[in-house]
Amino acid sequence: LASNSLLEGLVFSKRAVDDILKRDVYFKFKKFDNESETLVKESDTKYKQELRKIMWDSVSVIRKMSQLESALSRIETLLSKDIGKLLRLRLKVSKEIVKSAMLRKESLGAHTIMDE
Repeated sequence: LASNSLLEGLVFSKRAVDDILKRDVYFKFKKFDNESETLVKESDTKYKQELRKIMWDSVSVIRKMSQLESALSRIETLLSKDIGKLLRLRLKVSKEIVKSAMLRKESLGAHTIMDE
């Protein structure tokens, strides 16, 4: 990031925290059990490469509904495998990206929706 962007991030994050602290807000924190799931498993590297290929090939700049549906199916298959926690989180984020892309019916910005 440029120096201006870094400074803006610092200044505005402090302003946001100060604003939150002035309010009477109740936060409910979710506790995660760090011991229940292995972070990385041996097969994760192979599946991570597959996820990269899925996202590059099917959820890239030019999108087709059939490719998005295929990507979602493949991601759900990967989620059913014996994988580590970090890869599971990546897959869940990817799944939400694909679902959001499927809901978008018009081209926006650099993302183009192609008719089948």
